Amino acid sequence: MAIIMMKTNLNLKKLFKFFLFFGCLLLIFYFSSQTSENSLELSSKFSDFLEDVIANYFFLYGFDCSFFVRKLAHFSLYFFLGIITFYLLNEYFSSLIKCFLFTFFICFFCACSDEFHQLFVFGRDGKFLDILIDCSGVLFSFLVLWIIRKRKLP
Repeated sequence: MAIIMMKTNLNLKKLFKFFLFFGCLLLIFYFSSQTSENSLELSSKFSDFLEDVIANYFFLYGFDCSFFVRKLAHFSLYFFLGIITFYLLNEYFSSLIKCFLFTFFICFFCACSDEFHQLFVFGRDGKFLDILIDCSGVLFSFLVLWIIRKRKLP
């Protein structure tokens, strides 16, 4: 009975990881499907708040944060995609290096396809800079995962 329960828990964990992975991809697809006007409206809510904070605490009035907010969104979405993909693939690879390489390849492919998809959305365009930012988010997730693994080992 205990063996069946353990096997069921393992299958549920794998299924949960797949749902997280595809959920993250759907979220990325949703954001890149928005027109430039909708995307700008969404990011301007956060950048307006950030500009107020910067103006009040750092006395920098007129500072435009919208570019940084948009690029931070790219970085953070792919940071989480990198972590989720790594934990998903870690079930299937015994080698840590192979797992990192396949994770990076999958995330790089997702970043390229996301920018290609944006070529077909009104008012949007695909940018190589965004692919670089996406990949840097994935690489940063690798650094965080490596630090976590090093701290767990004796």
